[in-house]
Amino acid sequence: VNTEPTTHRTGNVIFIHPDGAGLNAWNAARMYWVGPDAMLAWDQLPKMAVYRGHMADRLTGTSNGGATVHAFGYKVQGSGSYGKDGGGDEEAGRDIFARSGYAGSIMREAANAGYPVGVVNDGDVAEPGTGVFLAEVDDRDESDEIVHQILHGRSGFEDDAKPVVVLGGGERFFLPVDAPLCEDEIRADCHLHIDPVNGRGPAREDSRNLIQEAIDAGYDVIRTRDEFDALMGKLEADETYAPTVLGLFAADDIFNDKPEEVIIELGLFDESVDSESKEGNLILWGGLPGTFSYDPPAPHEMMEMALIILERHSRALEKPFFLVAEVESTDNLPNNANSIGALRALQHADKLIGVARDFQAR
Repeated sequence: VNTEPTTHRTGNVIFIHPDGAGLNAWNAARMYWVGPDAMLAWDQLPKMAVYRGHMADRLTGTSNGGATVHAFGYKVQGSGSYGKDGGGDEEAGRDIFARSGYAGSIMREAANAGYPVGVVNDGDVAEPGTGVFLAEVDDRDESDEIVHQILHGRSGFEDDAKPVVVLGGGERFFLPVDAPLCEDEIRADCHLHIDPVNGRGPAREDSRNLIQEAIDAGYDVIRTRDEFDALMGKLEADETYAPTVLGLFAADDIFNDKPEEVIIELGLFDESVDSESKEGNLILWGGLPGTFSYDPPAPHEMMEMALIILERHSRALEKPFFLVAEVESTDNLPNNANSIGALRALQHADKLIGVARDFQAR
């Protein structure tokens, strides 16, 4: 990658991680959505390579260990590693360095060198596939601490440069447990989203309101489809507008990773959609109609917004940007035996790849 660009389009890095999606998954997606002889955006990637994904202590990868390998270029233990080597089960992980020797991930190294960075995830923003690029903890379940580090910097590195854009789920990890539900008015001191599958709400035990802290730090915070569309409208209307943005579109993951029969039992289906269509009418991303969680932005839409924002910061700074985008639903939905969910997640991932390819071609 050229790190001294002659234009703002040179040297940018977009790392896309459709979690858990192997060759068999892409073959199934192609056959279902476009036919076996057609081409997905994934098929049109100019080069492909296979790498060995085993961990230092096991033959199969893990979300957190694999993400740490991606972020640091260092093969770690599979179990507890989250920006560290080892950890979990009350064991402290060992601090590691990026392959360059920098004390942090490749994204932290880029951000602290002045490059604009951002992350996109249809899981919660503490999900390892993106969170590991910005946070270093001893256990992947430390979601409160992970989102704190994403927003404010790592422990001992409080001068870490903040990401320009963070889009995903995980509102519950930004608000204290006693935060009330927003009724008629959207405010920073109340929560909009309740997990439609598990009923979970705010989770922070330290009484901190990281949504308000994000606003105080200069972020535009968006949490609904209407707010997303309004911000996109402002970006399209004013080519000089370059905000820093935190988007939180669900209490936890944006998707509902349960088997199809459970989704039906919970009443998570949209009667306005034809149940016989290829997509079906199950609500697998977001909540019921009439709630703040309904119709959240899809991964490729979040990618479009992130690229606009990052490109504008890149142009102003005259440095390339670094974006990491994960489609976590490609892992969780098939793990929960939800076949149409798996296929729709792969469709989301393919559209996200298409957005990246379109950006590259402009």
